[in-house]
Amino acid sequence: MTPGWLLLAIAHRQDVQVAMDSILVLSDILFSSCWRLCIKTSDDGGKTWTKIRSFNEPYGTEGQILYDRVSRSVLLQFPDRNLQFRQKPGAILQIRSIDGGETWSAPVEVNLGSLFAPFRPIGLSVGPGAGIQLSATNRYHANRLLFAGHHGPYQYDMIWYSDDMGHTWTFAQNAPHTNKPAQLWQQDEIALAETPDGGVLASMRNEVYHGKGLCNCRGLARSSDGGSTFGPAHPALVLVGPICEASMLSLPTKAGGRAIFHANPGHGTDTESKSPPNGRASGTVRRSIDGGVTWEASVRLNGNKAFAYSCLTHVPQTGFIGLAFETVLPGSDISAKASANNIIFTLVPQNFSSDSRTEMYIV
Repeated sequence: MTPGWLLLAIAHRQDVQVAMDSILVLSDILFSSCWRLCIKTSDDGGKTWTKIRSFNEPYGTEGQILYDRVSRSVLLQFPDRNLQFRQKPGAILQIRSIDGGETWSAPVEVNLGSLFAPFRPIGLSVGPGAGIQLSATNRYHANRLLFAGHHGPYQYDMIWYSDDMGHTWTFAQNAPHTNKPAQLWQQDEIALAETPDGGVLASMRNEVYHGKGLCNCRGLARSSDGGSTFGPAHPALVLVGPICEASMLSLPTKAGGRAIFHANPGHGTDTESKSPPNGRASGTVRRSIDGGVTWEASVRLNGNKAFAYSCLTHVPQTGFIGLAFETVLPGSDISAKASANNIIFTLVPQNFSSDSRTEMYIV
């Protein structure tokens, strides 16, 4: 992998896993021909993409990915659904690419030590969403890598980190340190982002905050020490949306802080469904400059049309961020209730203050 702004898109057949870093975007795309993990790349900022190809046979069909700037490699972690490591059922496996996803190493177990024992043999679902790397200037843990996953549907989320380029891993603990892994209860698919003070913000899919009289919104949890410990989950009243995945991206600002961008279907209702417009629709990107305490601006991308899983990423175009998202293309011969049949890649201006024009490309 060279610093030439290669965008890497990875898909599998049913759920979106998304990851992003300085030269990487991962998005799960509903390719009808993809029955395992599949990959596309773009070297022109997302305008054109290579043909789809499959990889990672026979290890898995899901996972989470990130780009490590220090080792200049791509890491993909996934649960061992096919029991390649039969002596350790429920294992999490990791593969690595040093050539931009052209070739991958053999899988190795992500050893999380004795703290992982209670989660076997069911194990953890890794992703969907983005693994992240903290900035080189993070006050607590420069260049730390973080992955996340969930245990069962809407049971709890967990986060684990590495400070040695992905060779060894440790569970984040409850805040304050309790020597027990942090379990973010009643949450599901999770997105992470670095905050201006060196902490980590977690935004989570859930069911517990949805329904009549509730906020119909995301769950949030926060680390104040670079991801070593996390506090409990609580509702994020501004981050409304249907029950769905979301993504986040953290970028440095000219003023020396960090801006967090958050993308998800943009409205939640008491009677929501997966179908647009009363469900997975109205794609919305929000921006925060205070670590997700408040959200100062938002932009809606596609009216009330379909918007499902998504991925935010850095792009080479100055002043923009990239967003890949599932939608239904105009004129598609599918049910009007469908929330996705293809994926669009769009550029979003970082300094938006209201609805802005975007450039969209089919991945």
